[in-house]
Amino acid sequence: MLFHQKILSLLLPQTCPVCEKILPDSKRICNDCLKKICWVSHPLCTVCGMPFPSETGISHPCASCLDDKPSFDVHRSCAVYDAMISRLVYRLKYSAGLDVLKLFADWMIERHADFISDADYLAPIPLSIARLRKRTFNQSLELAKIISRRTGVPVLIHSLKKIRDTIPQTELPRVDRLKNLRGAFEWIDPKTSLKGKKVLLLDDVFTTGSTLSACATVLRRQKPIAIGAMTIALNPPAKLPK
Repeated sequence: MLFHQKILSLLLPQTCPVCEKILPDSKRICNDCLKKICWVSHPLCTVCGMPFPSETGISHPCASCLDDKPSFDVHRSCAVYDAMISRLVYRLKYSAGLDVLKLFADWMIERHADFISDADYLAPIPLSIARLRKRTFNQSLELAKIISRRTGVPVLIHSLKKIRDTIPQTELPRVDRLKNLRGAFEWIDPKTSLKGKKVLLLDDVFTTGSTLSACATVLRRQKPIAIGAMTIALNPPAKLPK
């Protein structure tokens, strides 16, 4: 089997998912592209995880979260959503670039290992049946499976369900996003108890947090002691929070 894998790697060498340069066996992205990634760093909002405009100062809750606290307790992300990350996410979601999943899992585990290990369950954001049929896979679920295999934290695969299709969040202004998702998710797992547990929601991109918040609202009814959220990248508003 290993011999066949080596032959296949010679015939079809691994390439960088961004620039398509040929990669060594141990790499998932080339060093040049890796250097261009804008990682999320402090200071940032201690609730939603959005970085602040200044590179100095301490992390604290932003005005937006103080004014309208999300249903989840805390969110953390890996990178800022820019043209490079957009290309990777697009490849994953619309070109079945499942190889990118391992790269994203690497980032999440390396940058937020404590966040993951503290959770009792991973809860991927579900897709509607119509969206799942169109895309053929749920990127959040597949990402959760990889992280689960590497860390041992179990995945809630058939617990949270999207019970109706909705307008894509990217097509709506912030004020309409929560309304669009109201009543869209449901807990359907009577055998699993979240009482006293810590749950970590997983999704790809964080913009306003409305999808994560809508799912967290549903999970709250199961009485967990904490609900965290984690994404691959966050998309800062034109004006970052203060």
